[in-house]
Amino acid sequence: MVTDGGTGSALFAEDPDTAAQLIAGEVDNLLVKVAQAASVTIRTHRPVHTVHVFGRLPFAQLADGSTPIELGDFYAGKPRCHLLRFAVPGVVALGLATIAELSFTIELFRSGRVHEMRRHRSVDH
Repeated sequence: MVTDGGTGSALFAEDPDTAAQLIAGEVDNLLVKVAQAASVTIRTHRPVHTVHVFGRLPFAQLADGSTPIELGDFYAGKPRCHLLRFAVPGVVALGLATIAELSFTIELFRSGRVHEMRRHRSVDH
């Protein structure tokens, strides 16, 4: 049985050669690139003064205040999580407010062709 956190599949082989073929098929599916050149751009609103990006992702704050982050490629069967921390002075007194906007760009592979997808999300406190 090959599993990944309970989301794997069950395999049965009567001999070692069949087992090797089945396992190789599972590995091939995990290494399939489903998206490339993924990035997120963060645009903060006042009073946010800094954004901390956890992990080893390349980023730099630009002169216009935006922070583009290169996420790289995505592979089938390999979920990814990224963590951001926004420094918001006076957060208690701020109340409900939009502190940042995130713009995601990714190139998806479908039917052998690449499709660009863009999504925008607000970060509310």
